[in-house]
Amino acid sequence: MNDIPWEAARDFARAHGLSHIVILAHDGKQDQVVTYGEDVLASASAAQMGNKMKADLGWPESLFAMSSRAEKVVQAACDFVHNVEHHHIENAVSFTGDESFKQLAQAVQAKA
Repeated sequence: MNDIPWEAARDFARAHGLSHIVILAHDGKQDQVVTYGEDVLASASAAQMGNKMKADLGWPESLFAMSSRAEKVVQAACDFVHNVEHHHIENAVSFTGDESFKQLAQAVQAKA
């Protein structure tokens, strides 16, 4: 079986007005799961559904995946928390450029 590119899932979702899609393919020998979501939440939801399918089919957990978009958000959140915990408020704001994050960081520090 040739791998189905995620772009094919994206194109199908867009053509049919879908926010996210999970494709389960089988060629008689092996299974393939491909997911796509139009934004971070839809992408994470599709990946979660794909992982559920994989679990139901008995795939090993090492083949489960998090949405790459969601992975980036999680990493940014971890960096934000790390910077707040280490009193680097300016660094906590720098990844977004949003002053509201500075206020959040200061509020978190005040409660710590």
